[in-house]
Amino acid sequence: MKIAVARSGATEENAHFGYAESFAVYDVDGEEPRLVDERDATGHCTGAGGNRRLLRGSVALVGDCAAVIALRIGPCARRELDAAGVLALEHPGPGLDGAGALVAGLKRSRLAGVRRQVRQRTPAGRLQEEGTR
Repeated sequence: MKIAVARSGATEENAHFGYAESFAVYDVDGEEPRLVDERDATGHCTGAGGNRRLLRGSVALVGDCAAVIALRIGPCARRELDAAGVLALEHPGPGLDGAGALVAGLKRSRLAGVRRQVRQRTPAGRLQEEGTR
């Protein structure tokens, strides 16, 4: 599972999603998060509001991630991320520091969701988990 962290410049510091200059993408399936990609972004927030085209570009950059963590995420960005299937999480700490509970919760909910989705009826009408046939 990948999680993107909004960055300002080349630092690990969390940034507002709309002002992110890049996204650090971590694979969090192992014991420790592992940085797997760094993606340059163009912030979509301007002084008088946001640029929809740039917002969609930012969402597309993190579209393959389960979640994005940022200092702040505005309502328009939340709607676009939700439509793309990316969970929007606000976190005040830098990067993934102190976000262990968020990551653990994501892993648990992802596993629970997968288990619910794979239940199906067998030809005999019994319920069973996929892969246990």
